[in-house]
Amino acid sequence: MSVFKDIVKRDVLTTFLNLDEFGEKHSIDGNNLVLVFDDVELVKREQGRVITQDYVDGIYKDRKMFYVNADDLETKPRIGRILLIDNRTYRVTDVTEESGILAITVEVNSH
Repeated sequence: MSVFKDIVKRDVLTTFLNLDEFGEKHSIDGNNLVLVFDDVELVKREQGRVITQDYVDGIYKDRKMFYVNADDLETKPRIGRILLIDNRTYRVTDVTEESGILAITVEVNSH
């Protein structure tokens, strides 16, 4: 990896995913990790996308998007995988990676 990429990754981890800045402790599959939830970016990413019906007979889809250090997860989750986040079951609907950070979108049916 280049020196520049190493510096960017370090900066992202020490600033963006820092508990004193934006990061928050959450549990994923029983592991305590630092995550940053981003509702604004989720809305931006969903604009113009065809989304399956969000509401049917009192049930709606609760979507969340969060960032996590890729090295903190055993494997990069695939679309369709089930994750237990803070003792609630979600299905992965999107995963992207940049500079060692995963942006993961999940959803769950709620009422």
